[in-house]
Amino acid sequence: MAYCNALSELEELEPVYEVHGDDVTWDQTQEGYRLPTEAEWEYACRAGNSAAFYRGGISNTGCDLMEPNLDPIGWYCGNALGRPHPAGEKLPNAWGLYDMSGNTYAWCWDRFGNYSPGPQIGPTGPESGTRRAARGGAWIRQPQFCRWAFRFTTDPIIRNVALGLRPARSAP
Repeated sequence: MAYCNALSELEELEPVYEVHGDDVTWDQTQEGYRLPTEAEWEYACRAGNSAAFYRGGISNTGCDLMEPNLDPIGWYCGNALGRPHPAGEKLPNAWGLYDMSGNTYAWCWDRFGNYSPGPQIGPTGPESGTRRAARGGAWIRQPQFCRWAFRFTTDPIIRNVALGLRPARSAP
């Protein structure tokens, strides 16, 4: 969140986060960089597709065999050679977004919790909780953990080699 604020200031945009120790608030009226919500991340990842990956369904759940629909689009335990890779080396989704499945999990704004029942527009997750959601899978994970539907959770104070971020901006 501090990175998003710094990037906003660098581009002369108003930062979206107010940070007071562990207490962070999001000013949704600002146009600066921020973490996407889980719903925004999932919408961007799927790009209109409903299959497990934007190249098709899942057929392999282990690291010992290649996953034919994940291999062309993402780094995972079956092809990453034990390390993350520079962004953009695999094929993008239908909207031109790279690395939505695999390579590193993407932090989301939402705290981790159960989804609310029924349809919603622009949900942002629970109001409280210490753990945050991350989506997209990682270079150290099996194919099933790189599906758009898989939800990962971790505490923001824990360092993790499989976590990254994909800053988003609200439309002006």
